[in-house]
Amino acid sequence: MIRAIGIGCSTAATPEEILVCLRGGLKDLSGELIVATLDRRAEIIEPVARALGARMITFSAKELAVIRGISLPSARCFATLETQSVAEAAALAAAGKGSRLIVPRQAGARCTYAFAEATT
Repeated sequence: MIRAIGIGCSTAATPEEILVCLRGGLKDLSGELIVATLDRRAEIIEPVARALGARMITFSAKELAVIRGISLPSARCFATLETQSVAEAAALAAAGKGSRLIVPRQAGARCTYAFAEATT
């Protein structure tokens, strides 16, 4: 099973606050995880992935824009990045073919996250 956390965040977000948000909302962060995000947020998210012992994958906004299965599209995200989602799209893209959202987009003060898995 492939499990992926997609994370979107503002440039003002810190790895520490993102970790607090994830740990408060996701009950099981054990096992093999992939952390996925927008390529331009890699510097902020890399310490999060490291703290979780997860591999990190980044995607361009163009790559995220074509991901299907988004449950909570964001007009704000689309206006700034031309993709309807970062967190959900990144989670689905990282989990791969046949993935589905387990936790749709959740929002913290300066970050969003979503959780997806695939059984392939």
